[in-house]
Amino acid sequence: MRVAEPDRVERHRLPDRLYHWTMAATVLTLLGTGFLPILGWKFEWVTTHWIAGLVLALLVAWHILRASVWLDFWSMVIGYDDVRSGWRAVGRAFGRTGPLPLKPGKYSLLQKLYHVAIACVVLALAATGILMLLKIDAAVAPQSILVLGPRMGRHLLNP
Repeated sequence: MRVAEPDRVERHRLPDRLYHWTMAATVLTLLGTGFLPILGWKFEWVTTHWIAGLVLALLVAWHILRASVWLDFWSMVIGYDDVRSGWRAVGRAFGRTGPLPLKPGKYSLLQKLYHVAIACVVLALAATGILMLLKIDAAVAPQSILVLGPRMGRHLLNP
């Protein structure tokens, strides 16, 4: 492993980069298989779509586990200093004087806000995708398995 320069922060290690590129490829696959049929492209998209969705859900679960156990989870959490520094930066952008914004740690406030937004979108998509997966006859979600209990599962499978 190469030694980082003192003024530089190592953002992502190889496993993190592999995770992000795999997630990007999965999201692009989901977008393609989700929207191209609407635009008139005829191809067998359902199987590819649900498999990519399942891969995305597994990637997100792995990322949450890895960030919580092996990485510095708190480096991505928005704290008081982030908000105060962001407020100072906005004030300076509008010509106000006062203390300079604090130097961010590994991630700036905007990076943390972007991460929160993407995390909310991906978690919502994964949750709705899993619910929709219960409605199709897929090998991963046979209709005899009711994850949400018999009443809720029956309602989702046979509305």
